[in-house]
Amino acid sequence: MTGELVLRTCGALVLALLLGAGGRWVARVARQPEVIGEITGGLIIGPVVLAVAGRSGLAAVFPHEALAVLKILGELGLVLFLVRVAQELRVAFASRAENSTGRTVGLIAGGAFVPAVAAGLAFAGYLVAQGDPALRGTAPTPAFVLVVVICLTTTAVPVLARILADRNLLGSAEGSLSMAAAVLNDAVNWPILAIGLGLASGRMSGALMALAVLGGGLVVAAGLSRVLSTGVVSGFCLRRPWIVAVLLAVLACAAAEVTDEFGLTTILGAFLVGLAVPPERTAGPWARVVGGMAKASSKLVPLFFVVAGVTVFTGPLGSLSWVTIVAALVLAVAGKLGGGYLGARLGGQPPAIARRIGVLLNTRGLTEIIVLQAGFAAGVLPPALYLTGLVMALATTALTGPLLGLLDRVDAVRRRKAPSAREDPA
Repeated sequence: MTGELVLRTCGALVLALLLGAGGRWVARVARQPEVIGEITGGLIIGPVVLAVAGRSGLAAVFPHEALAVLKILGELGLVLFLVRVAQELRVAFASRAENSTGRTVGLIAGGAFVPAVAAGLAFAGYLVAQGDPALRGTAPTPAFVLVVVICLTTTAVPVLARILADRNLLGSAEGSLSMAAAVLNDAVNWPILAIGLGLASGRMSGALMALAVLGGGLVVAAGLSRVLSTGVVSGFCLRRPWIVAVLLAVLACAAAEVTDEFGLTTILGAFLVGLAVPPERTAGPWARVVGGMAKASSKLVPLFFVVAGVTVFTGPLGSLSWVTIVAALVLAVAGKLGGGYLGARLGGQPPAIARRIGVLLNTRGLTEIIVLQAGFAAGVLPPALYLTGLVMALATTALTGPLLGLLDRVDAVRRRKAPSAREDPA
């Protein structure tokens, strides 16, 4: 690599990092999750530069070699993020086991899953019936349908946890129930995603191999978790958290490569390593290790979306229409928000809490983007449908805060009217 190319690569890296920081700042000002700003800023930079400076200008700002470096760093960020996602799922699941509400959680999880599956099937059926290769792609129908369904059933546990913390709802009924339901949903979604990706080869043996790799990975993760929970290892983590974080990151990257070799996605490998991390809530050696990895991932993940914005969304997207985007958005909201509300009501929750649970479960965030990326990388989702899913994920996540605020105002008005209603002699 020449000196000029090194400088241009460094310039592209600095620009991408600035975009991520700027996106986070805009999101905070708009009272939105920071990930929305990171993703949006990264995705629009490619089309913006293309519109202003043309293809030659885009190649000058983001040369091919620079994009290769950004892609590697961005994928490393995703690997680190997935370790954190899996660890947070374990923490949330452990918390649910300690504070089990049994039937209510099951009904809410089922309510948020079954209608969302129906919505996903309806959307997949619509795309197959359209027969547009720009939206349908060339993947086998079973793989395509399963991945589309998972795209509409995902709830982003990390973003949900952040929203609950920002609004002081972690200990509330709606907070604990929505988190527990989201964890159960995601626990079902990951194996289904593995099957869908395995079916992308067009052979049932691919799905069986995916299940075998996933099952073997879970066994290894459970054994590794026991080893990592020992006092000797935990004590070393407490003294050298950054060394352990680096070793864990290397292990996650290696596991990602192994799963990729078996025809799955690197996402599942990193996720399995995250499941091996002992669950700790806020303190302790492993919480410090995962916290350090989370800080690194927050800086690197935006690079991934810059690469997507330059490579995917500056090319032809076929007959992408707003009708398809609106259909995806409406079905996604109806399945998760409506299903979550219905499940909460069946579980005995009052309407006010049920509405909030539905809104919270409609949060998709970066976990949804990772599912979309898995389908896109496996060739199941074409670029136009990938973009449709990104718009849907960003919109549903951005809706969470305003909808919760609207519900707060509606409930406040009702509380003010309640005393006057009781005093009315009529």
